[in-house]
Amino acid sequence: MGDRTGAPQHAAAGRVDLAEPDDGGLRGQGVRPQRVGGPPSGRAVSAEREDGIAARAPLLQPRLEQPSPGRERGQDILHGRASTNPGAPVKPFPIPVVSPSSSPLGATGNPIAGMDDEGLDFMPVPGPMETFHPPILPDPEAVAACTQGWAALEETVAALAEAAQGDSPSPILLNELPQADRELVSQLLGEGEVRITTTHGIVIQESVYAGVWQVRQGDEVHIEVGPLPAALLDLLPTLPSVTLPETAPDPLPEGVMNLFPVLAEIGAASAEVTPESPPHILNFTLLPMTPRDFDLLDAALGRGGVSILSKGYGNCRITRTGLRHAWWVQYFNTQDQPILNTMEVVHLPQAAQATVEDLADSRDRLTRTVREYREMIAS
Repeated sequence: MGDRTGAPQHAAAGRVDLAEPDDGGLRGQGVRPQRVGGPPSGRAVSAEREDGIAARAPLLQPRLEQPSPGRERGQDILHGRASTNPGAPVKPFPIPVVSPSSSPLGATGNPIAGMDDEGLDFMPVPGPMETFHPPILPDPEAVAACTQGWAALEETVAALAEAAQGDSPSPILLNELPQADRELVSQLLGEGEVRITTTHGIVIQESVYAGVWQVRQGDEVHIEVGPLPAALLDLLPTLPSVTLPETAPDPLPEGVMNLFPVLAEIGAASAEVTPESPPHILNFTLLPMTPRDFDLLDAALGRGGVSILSKGYGNCRITRTGLRHAWWVQYFNTQDQPILNTMEVVHLPQAAQATVEDLADSRDRLTRTVREYREMIAS
């Protein structure tokens, strides 16, 4: 055990005792001591021999450090002093002076000054979104005498109330109205987001009030209220339907990968469609299809004579194929770039229909517009 006084006890031979060497005060004068021999440490080492007498290693001998000629010359150049070696070459370090006109930044210091605007390439900014805009109303005094036009608008409000309850109101005929009254109705309803065109001479335009449709067929013009106009619903069952191939040819046409499984799926889903069945959707944006697949799919299905354009944030294009209940439903952004390509096998695509909430909202807004306008006329 060690002594309680704190003095170290050397119980075994070979214990190394480290002691600070005497450098003669050279460290305080900036002189580095140099070792003459012994271990690499800067301390003197004593090792106990078997007889217990410590053998002292040679002490460190002081050595004055000589400065490097190159370092001294560099310090002289840095501080502007004359070199101790005048014959040594000194490489100059010139600082170039650049005039503003020759600077890469130009005379103005602007890094893009003078750059041609055509060289700048920015991502396209999203276009405006279609929202509700109240129609431009005519002068109240000019339409005060259009009693038949106001009556047709009151009938439209009543039809919206029926449709919001799930009923199917009768169409509102406009052919017998005077020209001024028809213009009043058309101007007050305006043009909304959805437009339907057919190859059978029927053009349908939704008004700014969702679920209110102006139907033109030849010289006949009337208003229909509902999720979709009855003129379209009556037309669809009369359109022909194509027959899809039941089996795939062997061998497959060149470049074809998933065409025939897709045709089989579409044909099977089309045969089971009812007015109440949910849509069967094929997402071609995610489905692996080759360009040849799409060409032959379009040729096999064909076109069915009905196109629906629904505008909003971008637009949705709905096209009936030649197969009954099969619809292309494609979405585009405001730059007219496709963002989703699907096919819906359904009785009627939901994207084109006005909902019950739309009908109720249209009823409230049209009621308020007609009432306020009639009050302006009365005052």
